[in-house]
Amino acid sequence: MPKSERQIIQIAVPEAMCQFELPTDLSRFDAIGIGPGLGVMGKSALLESIFHRFKNPMVIDADALTILSENPDLVHLIPKGSILTPHLKEFDRLLGDTSNHLARLEKAADFCRSLELNLLIKGANSVICLADGRQVFNSSGTPYMATGGSGDVLTGMLTSFLGQGYSSANAMFCGVYHHGLAGEIAGEHYLRGTIASDLIDAIPETFVQLGIS
Repeated sequence: MPKSERQIIQIAVPEAMCQFELPTDLSRFDAIGIGPGLGVMGKSALLESIFHRFKNPMVIDADALTILSENPDLVHLIPKGSILTPHLKEFDRLLGDTSNHLARLEKAADFCRSLELNLLIKGANSVICLADGRQVFNSSGTPYMATGGSGDVLTGMLTSFLGQGYSSANAMFCGVYHHGLAGEIAGEHYLRGTIASDLIDAIPETFVQLGIS
Protein backbone atom coordinates (compact mmCIF):
# COMPACT_ATOMS: atom_id res chain seq x y z
CA MET A 1 0.00 0.00 0.00
CA PRO A 2 1.17 3.59 -0.49
CA LYS A 3 2.79 4.94 2.67
CA SER A 4 0.53 7.99 2.44
CA GLU A 5 -2.48 5.79 3.24
CA ARG A 6 -0.98 4.23 6.37
CA GLN A 7 -2.72 6.42 8.94
CA ILE A 8 -6.27 5.92 7.69
CA ILE A 9 -5.77 2.16 7.20
CA GLN A 10 -4.29 1.57 10.64
CA ILE A 11 -6.91 3.73 12.35
CA ALA A 12 -9.70 1.82 10.61
CA VAL A 13 -8.03 -1.60 10.85
CA PRO A 14 -5.46 -1.48 13.66
CA GLU A 15 -4.58 -5.16 13.32
CA ALA A 16 -3.51 -4.74 9.67
CA MET A 17 0.18 -5.29 8.91
CA CYS A 18 1.25 -2.90 6.18
CA GLN A 19 3.97 -3.21 3.54
CA PHE A 20 4.88 0.03 1.78
CA GLU A 21 7.20 -1.24 -0.94
CA LEU A 22 7.00 -4.44 -2.94
CA PRO A 23 9.67 -6.80 -1.54
CA THR A 24 12.31 -8.07 -3.92
CA ASP A 25 11.79 -11.64 -2.71
CA LEU A 26 8.17 -12.74 -3.03
CA SER A 27 8.88 -16.40 -2.29
CA ARG A 28 8.29 -15.86 1.44
CA PHE A 29 4.59 -15.21 0.80
CA ASP A 30 2.21 -18.18 0.83
CA ALA A 31 -0.36 -16.45 -1.37
CA ILE A 32 -0.99 -13.17 -3.16
CA GLY A 33 -4.29 -11.49 -3.99
CA ILE A 34 -3.99 -8.54 -6.35
CA GLY A 35 -6.34 -6.05 -7.97
CA PRO A 36 -8.70 -4.31 -5.54
CA GLY A 37 -7.53 -0.73 -5.06
CA LEU A 38 -4.46 -1.28 -7.25
CA GLY A 39 -5.27 1.35 -9.86
CA VAL A 40 -4.68 0.96 -13.58
CA MET A 41 -2.51 3.81 -14.84
CA GLY A 42 1.14 2.78 -15.04
CA LYS A 43 0.59 -0.51 -13.21
CA SER A 44 1.12 -3.02 -16.04
CA ALA A 45 4.86 -3.22 -15.36
CA LEU A 46 4.16 -3.90 -11.68
CA LEU A 47 1.79 -6.73 -12.55
CA GLU A 48 4.26 -8.20 -15.02
CA SER A 49 7.02 -8.06 -12.41
CA ILE A 50 4.88 -9.93 -9.88
CA PHE A 51 4.02 -12.62 -12.43
CA HIS A 52 7.74 -13.15 -13.11
CA ARG A 53 8.68 -13.25 -9.42
CA PHE A 54 5.86 -15.27 -7.86
CA LYS A 55 5.17 -18.72 -9.25
CA ASN A 56 2.49 -20.01 -6.87
CA PRO A 57 -1.24 -19.62 -7.61
CA MET A 58 -2.55 -16.14 -6.88
CA VAL A 59 -5.95 -14.45 -6.93
CA ILE A 60 -6.46 -11.82 -9.64
CA ASP A 61 -9.39 -9.41 -9.46
CA ALA A 62 -10.64 -5.87 -10.15
CA ASP A 63 -7.99 -3.48 -11.53
CA ALA A 64 -5.60 -6.36 -12.24
CA LEU A 65 -8.22 -7.86 -14.57
CA THR A 66 -8.58 -4.51 -16.33
CA ILE A 67 -4.82 -4.35 -16.80
CA LEU A 68 -4.86 -7.85 -18.30
CA SER A 69 -7.66 -6.92 -20.71
CA GLU A 70 -5.59 -3.94 -21.87
CA ASN A 71 -2.34 -5.95 -22.02
CA PRO A 72 -3.32 -9.43 -23.26
CA ASP A 73 0.32 -10.53 -23.59
CA LEU A 74 0.50 -10.61 -19.79
CA VAL A 75 -2.13 -13.35 -19.56
CA HIS A 76 0.42 -15.99 -20.56
CA LEU A 77 2.65 -14.97 -17.64
CA ILE A 78 0.02 -15.68 -14.96
CA PRO A 79 1.23 -18.47 -12.64
CA LYS A 80 -0.45 -21.80 -13.37
CA GLY A 81 -3.33 -22.61 -11.08
CA SER A 82 -4.14 -18.97 -10.37
CA ILE A 83 -7.73 -17.81 -9.85
CA LEU A 84 -9.26 -14.98 -11.88
CA THR A 85 -12.52 -13.55 -10.53
CA PRO A 86 -14.27 -11.39 -13.15
CA HIS A 87 -17.85 -10.20 -13.04
CA LEU A 88 -19.69 -10.28 -16.36
CA LYS A 89 -18.37 -6.97 -17.71
CA GLU A 90 -14.81 -7.82 -16.69
CA PHE A 91 -15.20 -11.23 -18.31
CA ASP A 92 -16.27 -9.70 -21.62
CA ARG A 93 -13.40 -7.20 -21.55
CA LEU A 94 -10.92 -9.97 -20.86
CA LEU A 95 -12.17 -12.73 -23.15
CA GLY A 96 -14.42 -10.90 -25.60
CA ASP A 97 -18.15 -10.31 -25.89
CA THR A 98 -20.47 -13.30 -25.95
CA SER A 99 -24.00 -13.59 -27.28
CA ASN A 100 -25.34 -15.60 -24.33
CA HIS A 101 -24.28 -17.25 -21.07
CA LEU A 102 -23.79 -20.69 -22.64
CA ALA A 103 -21.27 -19.21 -25.07
CA ARG A 104 -19.60 -17.48 -22.12
CA LEU A 105 -19.26 -20.81 -20.28
CA GLU A 106 -17.74 -22.46 -23.34
CA LYS A 107 -15.25 -19.62 -23.75
CA ALA A 108 -14.35 -19.82 -20.07
CA ALA A 109 -13.74 -23.58 -20.26
CA ASP A 110 -11.46 -23.19 -23.28
CA PHE A 111 -9.54 -20.39 -21.57
CA CYS A 112 -9.02 -22.36 -18.36
CA ARG A 113 -7.94 -25.57 -20.09
CA SER A 114 -5.55 -23.89 -22.52
CA LEU A 115 -3.76 -21.78 -19.87
CA GLU A 116 -4.14 -24.09 -16.83
CA LEU A 117 -5.93 -21.34 -14.92
CA ASN A 118 -9.11 -21.18 -12.85
CA LEU A 119 -11.79 -18.57 -13.34
CA LEU A 120 -14.86 -17.52 -11.39
CA ILE A 121 -17.71 -15.85 -13.27
CA LYS A 122 -19.23 -13.76 -10.51
CA GLY A 123 -22.94 -13.09 -10.29
CA ALA A 124 -26.12 -14.89 -9.30
CA ASN A 125 -25.11 -18.57 -9.00
CA SER A 126 -21.45 -17.78 -9.67
CA VAL A 127 -19.73 -20.33 -11.91
CA ILE A 128 -16.47 -21.92 -10.79
CA CYS A 129 -14.49 -22.80 -13.93
CA LEU A 130 -11.54 -25.09 -13.20
CA ALA A 131 -8.32 -25.66 -15.11
CA ASP A 132 -9.39 -29.20 -16.02
CA GLY A 133 -12.55 -27.94 -17.74
CA ARG A 134 -15.03 -28.70 -14.94
CA GLN A 135 -17.63 -26.05 -14.17
CA VAL A 136 -19.54 -25.88 -10.89
CA PHE A 137 -22.43 -23.55 -10.06
CA ASN A 138 -22.46 -22.08 -6.56
CA SER A 139 -25.73 -22.31 -4.63
CA SER A 140 -25.13 -19.77 -1.84
CA GLY A 141 -25.69 -16.03 -1.98
CA THR A 142 -28.36 -13.35 -2.04
CA PRO A 143 -29.20 -10.25 -4.11
CA TYR A 144 -28.35 -8.15 -1.05
CA MET A 145 -24.67 -8.87 -1.78
CA ALA A 146 -24.77 -6.82 -4.97
CA THR A 147 -22.96 -3.85 -3.44
CA GLY A 148 -19.52 -2.34 -4.00
CA GLY A 149 -16.72 -4.19 -2.27
CA SER A 150 -18.39 -7.60 -2.01
CA GLY A 151 -16.07 -8.98 -4.66
CA ASP A 152 -13.06 -7.59 -2.81
CA VAL A 153 -14.12 -9.56 0.26
CA LEU A 154 -14.18 -12.69 -1.89
CA THR A 155 -10.66 -11.95 -3.16
CA GLY A 156 -9.48 -11.85 0.44
CA MET A 157 -11.26 -15.09 1.32
CA LEU A 158 -9.83 -16.95 -1.68
CA THR A 159 -6.35 -15.64 -0.92
CA SER A 160 -6.75 -16.78 2.70
CA PHE A 161 -7.65 -20.33 1.67
CA LEU A 162 -4.67 -20.46 -0.72
CA GLY A 163 -2.46 -19.21 2.09
CA GLN A 164 -3.73 -22.01 4.34
CA GLY A 165 -2.53 -24.57 1.80
CA TYR A 166 -5.79 -25.36 0.02
CA SER A 167 -5.57 -26.34 -3.64
CA SER A 168 -6.89 -23.76 -6.07
CA ALA A 169 -10.01 -25.83 -6.69
CA ASN A 170 -10.77 -26.33 -3.01
CA ALA A 171 -10.02 -22.68 -2.26
CA MET A 172 -12.66 -21.75 -4.84
CA PHE A 173 -15.24 -24.26 -3.58
CA CYS A 174 -14.81 -23.14 0.03
CA GLY A 175 -14.26 -19.45 -0.59
CA VAL A 176 -17.16 -18.93 -2.95
CA TYR A 177 -19.63 -20.90 -0.85
CA HIS A 178 -18.60 -19.28 2.46
CA HIS A 179 -18.72 -15.86 0.79
CA GLY A 180 -22.26 -16.44 -0.44
CA LEU A 181 -23.34 -17.84 2.93
CA ALA A 182 -21.86 -14.79 4.68
CA GLY A 183 -23.99 -12.69 2.34
CA GLU A 184 -27.09 -14.62 3.30
CA ILE A 185 -26.37 -14.19 7.01
CA ALA A 186 -25.62 -10.47 6.67
CA GLY A 187 -28.65 -9.99 4.43
CA GLU A 188 -30.97 -11.37 7.09
CA HIS A 189 -29.95 -8.49 9.33
CA TYR A 190 -29.37 -5.59 6.95
CA LEU A 191 -31.41 -6.43 3.84
CA ARG A 192 -30.84 -3.69 1.26
CA GLY A 193 -28.43 -1.95 3.64
CA THR A 194 -25.85 -4.74 3.44
CA ILE A 195 -22.31 -3.52 2.73
CA ALA A 196 -19.01 -5.32 2.24
CA SER A 197 -17.88 -5.09 5.86
CA ASP A 198 -21.12 -6.79 6.94
CA LEU A 199 -20.00 -9.83 4.95
CA ILE A 200 -16.64 -9.84 6.71
CA ASP A 201 -18.35 -9.73 10.11
CA ALA A 202 -20.53 -12.69 9.11
CA ILE A 203 -17.70 -14.98 7.94
CA PRO A 204 -17.15 -16.68 11.35
CA GLU A 205 -20.85 -17.56 11.53
CA THR A 206 -20.59 -19.43 8.23
CA PHE A 207 -18.21 -21.92 9.85
CA VAL A 208 -20.55 -22.27 12.83
CA GLN A 209 -23.53 -23.00 10.59
CA LEU A 210 -21.59 -25.59 8.65
CA GLY A 211 -20.38 -27.25 11.86
CA ILE A 212 -16.72 -26.51 11.17
CA SER A 213 -14.58 -25.92 14.25
